[in-house]
Amino acid sequence: MALTDEQKKAVEGKELNKLLVAGPGTGKSETIIGFIEYANKVLGYSPSSIFILTFTRSATADIRKKVNAKYKSVDTRPIVSTLHGFALRQVMKNSSIVKSLPMNFVIADDFDERYIIQEDIKRYLSIKRIDDVKDLFNKLAANWETLNADRSGWETSFTNPEFIGLWQMHREIYGYALRSELVYQLKNILVQEENPRLDGPMNVLIVDEYQDLNRCDIFVIKELSKREVKLFCAGDDDQSIYGFRYAYPEGIRRFKDDILDSEQYLLKLEIPLQICSYVLLFKYLFKRS
Repeated sequence: MALTDEQKKAVEGKELNKLLVAGPGTGKSETIIGFIEYANKVLGYSPSSIFILTFTRSATADIRKKVNAKYKSVDTRPIVSTLHGFALRQVMKNSSIVKSLPMNFVIADDFDERYIIQEDIKRYLSIKRIDDVKDLFNKLAANWETLNADRSGWETSFTNPEFIGLWQMHREIYGYALRSELVYQLKNILVQEENPRLDGPMNVLIVDEYQDLNRCDIFVIKELSKREVKLFCAGDDDQSIYGFRYAYPEGIRRFKDDILDSEQYLLKLEIPLQICSYVLLFKYLFKRS
């Protein structure tokens, strides 16, 4: 499908980094695919050096289907994954140098977390309800997502400081990491290591659903952009639905201030001429009645 003038303007803009503000029905996915083709055919970037990160698995599946239709070869197509999937790969690549995780750690799956880790914590702390244990882990995740865990002494101000100490000891003994901490651990790697091992080469980073990223997610994207990576981010600050996960819509509003050499492009919903005619007719009849 041919791009509209608005979409072409966003795709072909000369800035290093771009933010596409686009609501439902504005052709956001088509513009992203158009930018991938432009980055490949005009800018000369190999498709395999173009990375696409989304927030949800459903969005990943949707854009992967569209990308795979354009690029048939598995070895020469853009890399599409969720942000958490991307973080997992980078953390595992750097497992030997991550100072805040146990040596030779494994990633705890849903069963491990619910029926082993949480049950152990429940028993050791003499907590009666498993929901109260889940709440403690949710609050722990919130400290990573909001970057509160970077503040000195955050453990002592935690709702239950004893929980933090016990969980850290439990993690060290059993050698695991939680999936909810993966992006935070990637953030630590990018900050602490001068030359971490990362997927790549990465010339272009496309980030969809930008409005649903939290402070930690956005920090990671900014750090990656400093490594000579061209950003193309897309989202709509009116559509953030992950407040429970501390989504930070202000991040999309501050994009131009926070990301150097960047520009914002707006896609508007195009209303077909026939629908416009019906709207005008309705207004005319309403005024006469």
